Amino acid sequence: MADNLLKGDPFFIEFEQTFLHGDILLKESADAPPSILCLHGGSPSAERNNFFLLRQLLLNQYGLSSCSFDFIGHGSTGGKLQDSSLQQRTRQASDIVDACFDSKPFSILAQGMSAYTALKLTQVFSVSNLVLLTPKIYSHNNYSLPFGEDLLQMAQLPNNWKNSDACSIIENFQGKISLIGTDQHKRISTKVINTLNEHAVSAKQKQTLEITSPHHQLISFADHEPEILVKITKTIANVLDTPKINYH
Repeated sequence: MADNLLKGDPFFIEFEQTFLHGDILLKESADAPPSILCLHGGSPSAERNNFFLLRQLLLNQYGLSSCSFDFIGHGSTGGKLQDSSLQQRTRQASDIVDACFDSKPFSILAQGMSAYTALKLTQVFSVSNLVLLTPKIYSHNNYSLPFGEDLLQMAQLPNNWKNSDACSIIENFQGKISLIGTDQHKRISTKVINTLNEHAVSAKQKQTLEITSPHHQLISFADHEPEILVKITKTIANVLDTPKINYH
């Protein structure tokens, strides 16, 4: 695949006192908005480049274009994570959608914390499909809290996530949903996935998938495990009803 790697077209979107750094990866001949918005997780090392190989496979093998960016406090966007919040992450992602998707329907691939952001976006935009990797959801009481010790302490309270509005949001989502977890941190991850799956009563189609991984940062782990990376790629393509490209 090394010979077919493409470089994304960079963009810089003004947000409050900074600029959000991102890129769009598509074929040179494409004149339509990207198909997928990729949202990285909330760990300190998370950034849009975590999706690099996955996005290359989606484009080269299925023709699926994508957009991704670094939230404030991550990657090349930089800034202080503690100056942001779950609510502000939703606003950041909303500005990216407004700038890059031309009011067209799109799909979201989101990992970890950004699964909650993705669900929030479905309330505002025409989201066709959701692929949520090791999803995390949060109590609505945490939504406006700045990232820091207060949020961390509240989020770690037993069953805090059960007070999340994510369940009522996903009940109204009518597109396709894929929920992908790992056997790492299985106790909480499985409960969250099962809860979301049970509440996705309006979904056109839904599926759950568990991948054996010693690391809860699934995409970073998959970069070093080709079979898992291909499996995730196929899952995304299937959710989007996109056949593999035949180059022969």
